[in-house]
Amino acid sequence: MPDWKRKLTSRKLWVSICGFAALLLTAYGADQRSVTEAVSVIMAGATVIGYVIGEGLADSKNASDDGTGETFIMAKGLPGAKITVDNGNGEDKIDGVPF
Repeated sequence: MPDWKRKLTSRKLWVSICGFAALLLTAYGADQRSVTEAVSVIMAGATVIGYVIGEGLADSKNASDDGTGETFIMAKGLPGAKITVDNGNGEDKIDGVPF
């Protein structure tokens, strides 16, 4: 099965898609401005997809589950502190203290 996270964040993939889109638009008689706008929209979308996937991977790497149904995130600047996020009762906590 392909590694879609890696493929969707590949610059080569998005440059290839832009090149193909530019080729098709040019072949069907689109003017230079339209081709430039289409390629810009594709690259902007690729940037958003790459950012979302990258942040998701970073967040999943920093989160841990201790089996209680609560998700803990290790906070930068608070070494050793456990921040409980969305534990189901509407309370967020730092080291067991609601905030």
